[in-house]
Amino acid sequence: MKKLVSMLIAAIMLVAAISAAIPVSAFEGVEEVEALYFDVKPNIDGIVTEAEWGPYTTYVSQADAATIEDSQPVNNRFFYRNPGAVPGFDTTVYSMYYELWLRWDENYYYVAVRVKDPDGHSLKNGRNETWNGDGFQFRLDSKGSNAAGNPTAGKPWSRDDVPDITAGFSEIAGGFTEVWDNTKTHNYGITPFLGGSVDAEVVPAGVSYSTDSSAGYTTYELAIPWSYLHADQGHTYSNFSKKNKDGGIGKEYGMSAVVYNADGVSGSRTYNAGLGWGSGIINAQQDNYASTCGGSNVVTLSGEKVSGTPTAGTGYVPPYYAPNFPTEVDTSRLVGPITYDSESDLDIYGNNDYVMGGHIKKLDDGNNVVYWDEDTMDLFNSPTESGLNEGNYLTTKGETDDVYTFDGKGNYTMEFDVMVTDTKIFEDQYACELYNWFGGSTTVEYKCGYNFDTGKFNITEYNSNKVIASQPGTFSLNEWHHWVFQYYKDNASMRFYFDPKMTNGMVDPNEKPMFEVRYRYFDMPGVTSNQVILRRMNCQIYLDNVKFYNFVDFSGAGTPPQESRDPGGVNGGGAAGPVKHTVNVKYDVKKNDDGTVSLVVPCMKEFNTEGISEAWFEIDMKEAAGKAAYKGIVNAPEGALEVEDQGEGKYKITVKKLDAFKDIELGKEAFSIVIEPAAGVTLTEEEIKGIVGVNFNYITGDEVVFYIAGAIVLLALIGIGVTVISKKRRAVEF
Repeated sequence: MKKLVSMLIAAIMLVAAISAAIPVSAFEGVEEVEALYFDVKPNIDGIVTEAEWGPYTTYVSQADAATIEDSQPVNNRFFYRNPGAVPGFDTTVYSMYYELWLRWDENYYYVAVRVKDPDGHSLKNGRNETWNGDGFQFRLDSKGSNAAGNPTAGKPWSRDDVPDITAGFSEIAGGFTEVWDNTKTHNYGITPFLGGSVDAEVVPAGVSYSTDSSAGYTTYELAIPWSYLHADQGHTYSNFSKKNKDGGIGKEYGMSAVVYNADGVSGSRTYNAGLGWGSGIINAQQDNYASTCGGSNVVTLSGEKVSGTPTAGTGYVPPYYAPNFPTEVDTSRLVGPITYDSESDLDIYGNNDYVMGGHIKKLDDGNNVVYWDEDTMDLFNSPTESGLNEGNYLTTKGETDDVYTFDGKGNYTMEFDVMVTDTKIFEDQYACELYNWFGGSTTVEYKCGYNFDTGKFNITEYNSNKVIASQPGTFSLNEWHHWVFQYYKDNASMRFYFDPKMTNGMVDPNEKPMFEVRYRYFDMPGVTSNQVILRRMNCQIYLDNVKFYNFVDFSGAGTPPQESRDPGGVNGGGAAGPVKHTVNVKYDVKKNDDGTVSLVVPCMKEFNTEGISEAWFEIDMKEAAGKAAYKGIVNAPEGALEVEDQGEGKYKITVKKLDAFKDIELGKEAFSIVIEPAAGVTLTEEEIKGIVGVNFNYITGDEVVFYIAGAIVLLALIGIGVTVISKKRRAVEF
């Protein structure tokens, strides 16, 4: 008996010792929830309702979350306030809460969040800093929760292959939804804009798009393909497929999520608090190795179905798609033309400390120019990569940042005459180039100019050499050329002319730019000044007639160009090539007297896109099996369309004559798709739209050159007060 008692006491002591060694949250605080099965895919538009998503999976508030100071947390939730981020920020951040929905089907893992934003929306960053403001971040591990497997380390998520996804409405370039995978092995954008496959929409608090957003809620709605979540983990479902969707029921995942908050009232550029569900994402929680860090929660795929009604919203369209260039001329802080007739001209643009006094040269025709690298043998006085003020840059006198940026609205025009006299290789690691260096996100800068090695004009991401747009061209040596570069920061647009026709000292309003590109990452968040450097690498140049405007629009507002997409894939790089565009067709439903239904496809603005090399429609009726069948096409222009049955409820309609639609008014019927409901089946308009999908696809460009050919308005330039000098050596008249 004594022996038995001794054994019981020893066992109790052992259990007590083990309990003391394992953080409480590691085995008591981890939450287990179920992700219900979506019987009907939601409309990813940023409107999150219970009618569409069903009841939320969990509710998270600051009141039931642990903090760094807590040693015995009950829930696997964590609240962190970063008081140093915004001095004196609004303490209403403590009232932040959110509802989290988790769903799944055989194609996607769905996540929706509805956040009560107590102090307004602010996300001034993009790309891999989407978390740094008002944003949402989560991780999902197909191997299950990491709580039990890592009970004492206090720092889960040590595996780099688990997707680490952030989402937010970035307010740069007018605003857009950004979704980024921060995994060390990835670190790239995963929306279609960057070649990814994640369907997402984020609507910030404060807009009038929906009742929620106007009432101070920010909503996140994401559909993430299973193929993406498992792509880098070697994971496949042996018994889970489209034909056997029940094979996924019971599968367990590990998940943690965090909603970040920034002080929207002050427009903060950084987050000031985070509210987590599950552990291990907020660094402050991990760094303290506290008992609050219990690992990820458990998400089990459930067979219980949610048959919600998709909302009628079509997706939040931000003001980013407003016209890209203004019509007014801003001449406040005009510089030039700089003719280098005196040494004082070097104090504005053209000076550097290495060869002070040796930059101005009088040519045989009597005109003065500023030059770089005239003596190719004197490398000491012709450095190629030795610093900002040592021969590579067209800069002002001095060495601080503000002397080679223009402090103002961030919108500017820079133009000059340039002659390249020779191309020499001074530094092997650099290409032979001449370019403007401009703007960019928090970590990315761009260059626009000419590469003498490839014989192309390019717009390139400076950090990765990713080509955004490219065009072959000739930059002849020992001849004067006229160069005009414009940057409009307000919605991240730029324009470039090379040897344009000039009228009254300005680019002729009928002149088409070589590049006219709108690209969201051209914007530099938080910077009101921009780099306006002309940089030359491995070439000798003469420069004259430098003019710099705060902003001048040569061709009026016109029609905004399409937003450029990365041509090199999600990791960048690679040659530019054709770009495929896909548009979800919003058709009308009309019931016919014979019992059939016509899906009326409207004439869309995309039909008039320039440079379309191939176009087709796709009809997806696989969800309509047993409910309705495809019958044919009616009311199409003769010979314009050709239909192909691809099986499994899919049809391809190839556009043989796109011009056949040019005389049809926008929004009017282009043609109709006829379907026939099954016997005894009555379908509403919303039900039809839920089971029949129609997309319009088209391909543009072989070189991915983005410019606009639209209505161009002659800009009145009377009264600008610009002094223009004409020189006989110029082939282009001012």
